[in-house]
Amino acid sequence: MITKRLVANVLITLVLLLASSRGAGAQSSQRVTPERSQSPPSDTQYYVAVKGGVSLGSYESGLNWYLIEQIQQHSNQSLVAFSGASAGSINSMLSAITLCSHLDENVHSNLLRSSWNIDISSLNRRNNEGSLFNRDNIFNKVKQDLAPYLLNPADFANQQIQPQPLPIEAANDDERSAVNGGSPCKIITTFSVTLMYPYQEKINNTDQTTGYQRFVIPVEVSTVNNRIAFKNVYLNQFNADNPELLPDYFIALPETPSGYIDSDIVLDAIKASSSFPVAFAPVELPFCISKKLGQRRCKPEYATTSLFSDGGLFDNAPIGVSVDIHELYQSESIDTDAQKRIVFIHPDNYRSDNVLAENSSAMASVKSHDHQPDRVGLWDYLLYLGSSFDTATSETYRETMEKIHSDEQRYHFRMSSRYHNLLADFHAHFGAFYSAHFRVHDYLIGVYDGAYLMSTYACEDSSEQSIRQCLQEQMIARIKTLTQPQQLSRSGVATPKIEADNQGYERDFLIYLYNNEFKASLPLTRDYYQNTYIALAQAFYTFSGRDAEPLTFNNYMNNLKGLARSQFKSKSLQEELFVDYPKWAAEHFKTSYDNLIVMQEQASECYNCEFRAENKALLTILRISEPIKDSWVKYSKTGTWPLNQELLDCCSGTLRVGFGAMENSVLFTAAARADSPFERITFDAAVTFNYLEADFQHDDYFTLGAGLSYHTGSLLIPLLSGGYEHSFEGRSVYKDSLAGVYLASGLINELITVKLVMRTDDIEDFGDIKTRDKVQLQAQFDLLQLIEMIF
Repeated sequence: MITKRLVANVLITLVLLLASSRGAGAQSSQRVTPERSQSPPSDTQYYVAVKGGVSLGSYESGLNWYLIEQIQQHSNQSLVAFSGASAGSINSMLSAITLCSHLDENVHSNLLRSSWNIDISSLNRRNNEGSLFNRDNIFNKVKQDLAPYLLNPADFANQQIQPQPLPIEAANDDERSAVNGGSPCKIITTFSVTLMYPYQEKINNTDQTTGYQRFVIPVEVSTVNNRIAFKNVYLNQFNADNPELLPDYFIALPETPSGYIDSDIVLDAIKASSSFPVAFAPVELPFCISKKLGQRRCKPEYATTSLFSDGGLFDNAPIGVSVDIHELYQSESIDTDAQKRIVFIHPDNYRSDNVLAENSSAMASVKSHDHQPDRVGLWDYLLYLGSSFDTATSETYRETMEKIHSDEQRYHFRMSSRYHNLLADFHAHFGAFYSAHFRVHDYLIGVYDGAYLMSTYACEDSSEQSIRQCLQEQMIARIKTLTQPQQLSRSGVATPKIEADNQGYERDFLIYLYNNEFKASLPLTRDYYQNTYIALAQAFYTFSGRDAEPLTFNNYMNNLKGLARSQFKSKSLQEELFVDYPKWAAEHFKTSYDNLIVMQEQASECYNCEFRAENKALLTILRISEPIKDSWVKYSKTGTWPLNQELLDCCSGTLRVGFGAMENSVLFTAAARADSPFERITFDAAVTFNYLEADFQHDDYFTLGAGLSYHTGSLLIPLLSGGYEHSFEGRSVYKDSLAGVYLASGLINELITVKLVMRTDDIEDFGDIKTRDKVQLQAQFDLLQLIEMIF
């Protein structure tokens, strides 16, 4: 019996084949646009909010690109405002510039995609910024890429251009030309930022003050004299219908006499919005608090300067600002018939239960604790403080969402969603920075989810019974558009290609994503087993852990290696992804640790800083722990723990001082270690000077030991050793040499070495007088480590 589902799949396949056959006979310059399930409204305006999330920016860049690409294809659609926080602020500005610049782009080559070509090696460099990572190279590249499109305010130094109120229906004469011959463009972008030190304001009619740290910077991106220009937007000068969601303070940036903002200051504002604490240094930014200006402009003489950090701390989901701008347009706009759509790009919103990675967090209800603990400890209090902060900062988000869902027809709200896992989910959302392939994988999933988002708008009038069929038809058409073998620019000239095979694999990956979600079987154009991006996606689903256990990055990499050996044969996968990750991670950890010490050194030398003494104490702790860090880094590279001082590529050594517990002796040792051909095994040797306090006469003698050490990988007990020891005769009393065997163990990065010696020869007989022991227990301390910790 033929089921309805089978019939539907057959029909869908026939539709695709018919579409393909038509496309083959058409000119390659045609752009295929998906048919809509309804006639589009006369005018459609979009208000987009983009959430933050470190390397999730790669995913968001793909989604943003598809959104603005669709808007550019329809003359009756426009994008009014972008609101961003943290990484979302970068994508918001890049999206606005892309839309206003009318760049010739395609899915394989565009400004949003190339701007997120950020590798951890570029971030993790020694720096003097006072942070773990260095972003100078990244923002220098962004400035260089944008330079041809940006207006130089100095060109207008002698020209006064009066600002226009929001919304602006008619542009100034100087603003009628657009970049690359496109139509004039005006887009509001807002960046959420956090003031490092709270701004204090007096409460009316009292002597008390209250502090504020959450601020929003609204900037208008427009086209002037064939360039992109930036202006302040004084949103606080307008009255929204429901202003309760407006933030307490807007910030304006200093303007030139022409009324424009220097592009370097705008880029610094974006840099501040994405300055994740500790990872990236705060940014010093000149600003004016808008409500303090009244009707004045933010001139340089009115501006003050302060440090700003990541806007995502208090406003990582800046949907409220988009709602406010939406309402301003509802009340001010002449075009009241336009459909105004609010879009929230939310990378953590899943449309399935397909949550595998360790840092993934679906938009699901959280179960309350079944029972309350009888006692709480320090860890409980730390978690409590963290969760309380998260609860407090999500209050505005909750109010906004309640407001939106109370009037769906007014807001036409859509939240982006995803079905597939992202590499950015690993390691607190830094995962996509680890590999260029990781970033392309996430970017393409973003493009796919952008197609899904626009499909939901196209199918919004479909019934519940037909919604999935409508979405499937929409997605087939959109995937076909994205996977055309060659897209042409609007001028009819072929866009620059990355490389033909790579583009083919990227197109196949988009088809794979559709097949995976809709359980379809659309054909691929290239070998499935050579596709790196498919391999990256497949590695999420080969985890053999328990159902309740999250997929860790180490487990993921083991899955990927297994796939490469048994299934996927991609050369690029083998060469670029199969680095030795323990060695790679250790080297980056070392650089981050060194940068952290630099940060603490700077804070400790700051004589006008409030917490100078506390930062100096933290610096001391870091210095004391530095030998442990160095040993762990070297162990990660070699699989064996080195001694404190590196002698040659194969050897290391150190000096120890200690005592013999039973013989009442003092010990001074020079130890050496050399590599062996065996994994986790080293050759160890030591020369020890023994100063023995005998009952009748002191004596001293030398001991020579040699043996093997097994390295456990643990910092607490890094190795276990055993071998032969020979004690030479003393200078005055002990005339016999002694042979023996020993067992030893290092403790706490070999800061302490405990050794048990059992002598096999007979001990000298001096009657009742105490002499050397048959069994000796020794404890020694690494002298070089101690000196390094103290000094």
